[in-house]
Amino acid sequence: MSKKIISLFLLIVMVFGLTACGKSEDNGGSNSIASKELKASDLSIEDFKWETNSSKCNGYDCYVVSLTNNSKYDIIGVDFSYKVKDSVSESQLNVYDKFMKDHDGYIEEDDSPKDVTLGANKNVLVQKGEQISGLNLTVGFKNWFWYDYPTDEQFNLMEPKELQIGIVSGNKLYIAYYNFKGKSWKLDKKTVVVDEWTKNEIGKKLNKPNGQHFVVKTDDDEEFEIYSYGVTKDMYKEYVQNLKTSGFNEDDSYSSHFEGTNSDGYTVEVYHYENEKTLSISIEKE
Repeated sequence: MSKKIISLFLLIVMVFGLTACGKSEDNGGSNSIASKELKASDLSIEDFKWETNSSKCNGYDCYVVSLTNNSKYDIIGVDFSYKVKDSVSESQLNVYDKFMKDHDGYIEEDDSPKDVTLGANKNVLVQKGEQISGLNLTVGFKNWFWYDYPTDEQFNLMEPKELQIGIVSGNKLYIAYYNFKGKSWKLDKKTVVVDEWTKNEIGKKLNKPNGQHFVVKTDDDEEFEIYSYGVTKDMYKEYVQNLKTSGFNEDDSYSSHFEGTNSDGYTVEVYHYENEKTLSISIEKE
């Protein structure tokens, strides 16, 4: 379990190109364009019940985070992180010696284990009243994470650091951050429009997917790409069948992937991520 994975912070942030790191602010008033704009003061951590329990992951001992969304908002993307407790002594940090040495290609010799973190994230829709589980905590350093599960000794040195979620309010997706130490919410300066279909001709060659929410990633004259959330396997199969019916001849097809081209030279590619119930759809002119 030593393969490196990049820290995605909140997965949705990287997927849609938001500059989340160091760009957040408290939108308590001055940045609100209208009264219906989401504000940090609208959010309460009490509406997002979370817990971390020991479990088994791929046959290994691990810790798993679950989150219940009791708020009035749907959320897209969950990222939970832990940090080393301030009270931990240098001698106690010895439990991370092997981890630091195993990843010395990314961790410098004079780096401190105080910067070891734990993180778990998933790019998934969690509707009002739903629970997301199976967020496996892995060990990281600063902004990098690996497929290393924390031991009991390592986990016991940690405390919750931050919860990051994407909140759907109106036709916008807000990236929200809850700081456990400061007990405060902040919202990213940037937002993403949700559930708004393209006006470009290339996107009009596709039907809207039957998911709960969708977000446009690319929208120009040459390419249209979206992510759709809340899409089951059966809904994916139905969407692919509709593509075939509308003239996209199959070039490549598997149980979770379809690629097809129509007579006008437009190529569509669809990926279904069954565990997350998300659908990636793109179309471009070859």
